[in-house]
Parts: sequence; C-alpha cells; structure tokens
Amino acid sequence: MCRRQFTSQHLTSVATFAALVVVTTASGMQSASQPVNFTRQIRPILSQHCLICHGTDKAARQAELSLLTFEDATDLRRGHDLGRDR
Repeated sequence: MCRRQFTSQHLTSVATFAALVVVTTASGMQSASQPVNFTRQIRPILSQHCLICHGTDKAARQAELSLLTFEDATDLRRGHDLGRDR
C-alpha cells in the first residue's frame, strides 16, 4: 500500500475545508429552520477550488480523497483509511 505524504498545500486545503464547514455550520445555527445544503452551498465552493484534484477522475485524484458528495467529503470524520481502495 502506497501512502502519500501530505504537502503544505494539502494541509492548507484541508484546513480551508474545515474552516468552511465550521463557518457554514455556524451560520446555519443562526437559522435552525434552514439546514446547510451540501449540494447548494458547499459543493459550488469545492467545485471552484478543490475538484480539480479531488473530483471524478480517479487516476488524477490527489491523496485518494474525493469531495464529490457529502459522504465522500466527511468520510475522514468516520475514520476512513486514505490508503484503502474504494
């Protein structure tokens, strides 16, 4: 199993994504009647900044991390092993 080292760019990207989730969740707390919608609110940002390296092309995907769906994007929180094939 080949493990890739995270570069500072990857760590910055992960930190940016985490901050985005926190800010979006916090702003969602102001209006509990309107939950955050991944497809409408989060995915457009990921599409603009992240899906080039973490999108549909499995051969070009960096760090075996897909950000196409909410489930893919939050898989790390459930203890997903990045070295495991999907």
